[in-house]
Amino acid sequence: MHTQAHALNQILAETFILYVKTLKYHWNIVGPNFGPLHALLDGQYHTLAEHIDGIAERVRMMNQAPIGTCKEFLELAKNNITEQPGVHPKDMQMLKDLLADHTALMVTIQKGLDLFDSKKDYGNLDFATKLLQDHEKMAWFLKSHLE
Repeated sequence: MHTQAHALNQILAETFILYVKTLKYHWNIVGPNFGPLHALLDGQYHTLAEHIDGIAERVRMMNQAPIGTCKEFLELAKNNITEQPGVHPKDMQMLKDLLADHTALMVTIQKGLDLFDSKKDYGNLDFATKLLQDHEKMAWFLKSHLE
């Protein structure tokens, strides 16, 4: 597979698993911070959903096929972002988990940026830079709730 498309599919897989985890936490958050955290996670999973579609479209623009099954997402993401079946942590642990996942995904995006830069692939470089900036902001919001 085209190396840039593979890098984008890696980002896509990790974003999809993070989206599912964020949605799960959004649905299951309880406690005195329910309102603001429910709203925070709502915004974040909507942003991630937009990222998912945009990443898949970038892969298609390269005449490649984006991955699109749960099996593929889990396989590609497994070394960086994992699911937690049956686990329902307390609200602050949820935020810590999501912060760690955003941090891991930012590393993957940075690797993509390095590849896109080396290939002079400026379209994907610009696209991935915007993804990185969004993850930095989401991570900042999560971290701000933990301090």
